[in-house]
Amino acid sequence: MTADWPGVQTAKLLQALRPRAVRGDLPPVVTGIAFDSRRVKPGDLFVAVPGFKTDGARFIPDALARGAVGVVVQTGVPAEAPFVVEVADPRAALADLAAAFYGQPSRSLRLVGVTGTDGKTTTCHLIGRLLRAAGQRVAVLTTVYTAVADDERPTPFNHTTPEAPDLQAWLAAAVRAGAGHAVIEVSSHALALDRVREVEFDAAVFTNLTPEHLDFHGTFEAYRAAKARLFQALGSGVKGGPKFGVVNADDPNSHHFRRACRVPVIDYGLDRFDVSVRGRVLELAADRSCFEVRLPDGRRYELTTRFPGRFNVYNWLAAIGTLYGLGLDLDFLPGAAPAISPVPGRLTEVEAGQPFRVVVDFA
Repeated sequence: MTADWPGVQTAKLLQALRPRAVRGDLPPVVTGIAFDSRRVKPGDLFVAVPGFKTDGARFIPDALARGAVGVVVQTGVPAEAPFVVEVADPRAALADLAAAFYGQPSRSLRLVGVTGTDGKTTTCHLIGRLLRAAGQRVAVLTTVYTAVADDERPTPFNHTTPEAPDLQAWLAAAVRAGAGHAVIEVSSHALALDRVREVEFDAAVFTNLTPEHLDFHGTFEAYRAAKARLFQALGSGVKGGPKFGVVNADDPNSHHFRRACRVPVIDYGLDRFDVSVRGRVLELAADRSCFEVRLPDGRRYELTTRFPGRFNVYNWLAAIGTLYGLGLDLDFLPGAAPAISPVPGRLTEVEAGQPFRVVVDFA
């Protein structure tokens, strides 16, 4: 991801850190940030991140053999390299260095992060498609695909939310491609492991929460707290313009996310009358859903979509609430909604003339 990115002065790059110690001779420039020794290229700075099964410091010799000009290690870890930077937390340092290396690209975008147990991919997809229908140039990063405007490709990443160097490189590529908005899935792992540290969001969207990934987080409460970090971060940063949260009020955990948010909240739902974006189901069929949506300004729209299921109505309401918060005129919704196709592999029908129904679904 760094091959076509110009080098950054090493001294300037290290300003992003609070190093405990710096030893050796600093090279004039660093040409990339790496945490996987197998991906190190000549001129890279290698960050030795402690892992769950093995310590990245074990791979310092391999990184140096591949051309790394220096290493970042946790304080107290012995390392021999042309120059060594000691930090308290290498994983946080990886995120800080990546953001600095790529020029803080999130600050040049209206950035939406979507988190929750279910519906993240579809909600990101809908926000991206609706922004495009509204005439915006948008980048989208999901578990299934990445896209900048009409250039859509299967995701090259191994995680829902990639590690910080890959994420920052993707954001920088979106900026260079002229995107004004970006929408990304934000997993609980990404929040707990600082992958989105130094990524400044303008909006955070909460879909729903059920017990998941407890092997990693330990408890449901820790899982929920990791998700809430996305909302807590909305109150900080350097960007101007409004920031806001979008919360599913029908989920029993919604108050945790509302409480974590230090900026205004747009809530949505089907079961309550006191929400900002209120939906009312009109029809649910095997190949579509029809519903009415009411906005805070009193406008109402009847929408017909190609997304079956009540759960997909929730995804639509989350996306509509996000666009409302971004300040877009939503009168285009009734015309645009029927043309938006579902995410491939998410409740996708296979029609080959067979006398029975076949549906492919990720779940």
